[in-house]
Amino acid sequence: MHNVCLFIIKFCDLWLLSVTVLNTKNCILTMADISDNNVEIITDNNVKITRANNVQLTTDNNVKITTDSNVEMTTDNVKITTDKNMEITTDNNMEVATDNVEITADDTEWSVMSCSACNITEMEFFEILRDRESLLNFFFCHNVLTCHTRCKCGALLNPTEDSVNHFIFRCRKKNLRSYRKCKTNFTILKGTFFENSALSLGKVAHLVMLYLCRPSPRYRYICVELNLSIQTVSKWFSHFRDIFIFWVNQQSSQIGGEGKIVEIEWCSGGHLVEGPWIFGGIEKSTGQFFVVPTEDSSSATFLHIFQEKVRPGSTVVSDIWKPSEYLDDEDVHNLTVNYSMNFEDLQIDFPCWANVRRLIPRKGRRKKYYLGYLSEALFMVHYPIHTQRFHSFWVSVGRMYPPITQA
Repeated sequence: MHNVCLFIIKFCDLWLLSVTVLNTKNCILTMADISDNNVEIITDNNVKITRANNVQLTTDNNVKITTDSNVEMTTDNVKITTDKNMEITTDNNMEVATDNVEITADDTEWSVMSCSACNITEMEFFEILRDRESLLNFFFCHNVLTCHTRCKCGALLNPTEDSVNHFIFRCRKKNLRSYRKCKTNFTILKGTFFENSALSLGKVAHLVMLYLCRPSPRYRYICVELNLSIQTVSKWFSHFRDIFIFWVNQQSSQIGGEGKIVEIEWCSGGHLVEGPWIFGGIEKSTGQFFVVPTEDSSSATFLHIFQEKVRPGSTVVSDIWKPSEYLDDEDVHNLTVNYSMNFEDLQIDFPCWANVRRLIPRKGRRKKYYLGYLSEALFMVHYPIHTQRFHSFWVSVGRMYPPITQA
């Protein structure tokens, strides 16, 4: 520790480094080069220690920095203490290198301010698109991108801008034994929704905005507006539908119950006779739903899904099918008696599934993509106001493609 003490004194005498130690409410510590003229220690109470503020250095067994707020640093344990009892010790998380001073916190949990629910208009989102920093903050808040990650060597990395106007995570931590620097570096887009994109973040975000706000058909409009080929737009639309399928899987739940009306849909690519089948239900009073794709359209499969997704006591209705067409009389009796379900042939004033089917394109679609079209329609019906769609879509993107927090 004596050598470390002399090293720190030497650098403090020369004033070649500037170190900022920040104590937040979560005891998060960061260090950054501010200038070549000062050393600052900043606490929650905005206590700053600089060269001009009577920083005292002593060499008898320790290096000591004192202020009125009782901030001190000693080399016996290399400990920094504040009034709130935050400390760093050399056993776990302080390292001193020959060309700089690095402070790491191996067990520190970094928290990012997340967006709970935002309603953004097109004009407001346009303003976000105009400013790169605002766009990055939007993605950080919705967990689409991360503003920090942990290197395999243990260092905490923050994104830096490289020469081609992209952000990357770069580690240059020095190994104290081998004196070699870690050379890990990777793009901030690694593992995210944007990883293999040839478009800029702003262009993709603009494409999403138009997709969520413009009704179908919108291919030609978006191609002209963003100067993109039909192939590029079609590819991104397919990615968006994957997000909607993920959202549907996350939102699907058991629905219905005593006194609840459940409207069900049993279809195959928009037709009731062929292809992969999709069984869905919507609870009319709450809008909760479930969607179950299946290759089997047998009575046993239908019965199993019914028992799993629809609560006993529900009143089951539909505007296009009758249970007797897909269930045996014994199965209908079983659901009616044992599960207290009522199958009513009612006139539905505002059929939920009719609104969903209305948003599914009738031309130019392939049956294998029908689940994606159906999921998109459910999303649009669930969020009829476009200002609600931005938040939910990007939150789903962040959950489906979580950014890398550990290299």
